[in-house]
Amino acid sequence: MALRTLSVANLRNVESVSIDLDPIGNLLAGPNGAGKTALLESVFLLSTGRSFRSGRPGSLIRHGAESLLVRGTRLDDVSLAIERSRDGQQRLRLRGEPCERLADLARSLPSLALLPDIAELVFGAPDLRRRALDWGLFHVERSFNDDAGRYARCLRQRNAVLRRLAQGEADTGLGVWTERLAGLGEALSVAREHYLARIRPRFAAELARLDADLDVRLEYTPGFNAEVGLIDELSQHWDHEIRRATTLYGPHRADLRIRSDNHAAGSVLSRGQGKMVALALRLAQVSDLVQQRDIVPILLVDDIGAELDRDRGERLLEALTSARSQIIATTADDVWARDAGARGPLAALSERWPVFHVEQGSVNPVTAGAR
Repeated sequence: MALRTLSVANLRNVESVSIDLDPIGNLLAGPNGAGKTALLESVFLLSTGRSFRSGRPGSLIRHGAESLLVRGTRLDDVSLAIERSRDGQQRLRLRGEPCERLADLARSLPSLALLPDIAELVFGAPDLRRRALDWGLFHVERSFNDDAGRYARCLRQRNAVLRRLAQGEADTGLGVWTERLAGLGEALSVAREHYLARIRPRFAAELARLDADLDVRLEYTPGFNAEVGLIDELSQHWDHEIRRATTLYGPHRADLRIRSDNHAAGSVLSRGQGKMVALALRLAQVSDLVQQRDIVPILLVDDIGAELDRDRGERLLEALTSARSQIIATTADDVWARDAGARGPLAALSERWPVFHVEQGSVNPVTAGAR
């Protein structure tokens, strides 16, 4: 599902850009602030309908413009487009027709952003790891998105009942919503556990390639006592949940625990080691997606060499180039430096991938002779 063409208009500092992409790898080079990350962001927006950066949705639109537009064409000529205006409206198109569901766009163009802060998967909050797990399940298990949506709606209903009870109102169906939530939650937990069991060997292989000295294991905690069961866990703690006015147990409280030497990996690993662990997890998910669905995702690699020494950077480069994915990577390195020692690990790709020079929101292909 690689992109053949990408057109971007009025996204951040990019006024108008159209480029032809290589199905294997593409390198966006240029100084910081030139617009490289904005181009990665445009692909992510086209794939997911959202940005991978924080900020108001309107901040994506270039100053002085009323709307942004991103269009892409896959290798099989399937077209996708997303337009967003300052009034908050968003219009999607797939195969030239209006598209109502972001999920349909996401399945048509799977993408994964590998950003400089990817180590937060190890050091950050559980919701980051839950979303990472669910990304893989969304693309591999066709029913997962609908099941997760039903669970989220049921959770909102149950929390509303708990809030009313906390305010002294009469019981308005807590038992019914508890039973529904428990059934949906148990199913989600089983899906996550099965998925994690399948990618564990792939994770171990990827981590051994990236950093053979690390001994890390993945454990899933479902957010409730699995031996007791979710329905009993919820029923036993109604009073506590009513006082807190929220549901305290279930897969929305789950975590993918990353352990090293019987400790939370985030408490014992360095930032560089944490990045290797997070990258191994993501590459394992990519490998699983290719194996299970024969789907080739797009990897958006933003300054991925940051915080890595040259040895780790070179091992990462080897892992990325062997992944069955289309890669769009950025680097601020001088890929044209005559002294090879002055060039970072990603810059070596300039000998194998098309290079695009990005500056002040404009993009120009660099011919081999000009490097």
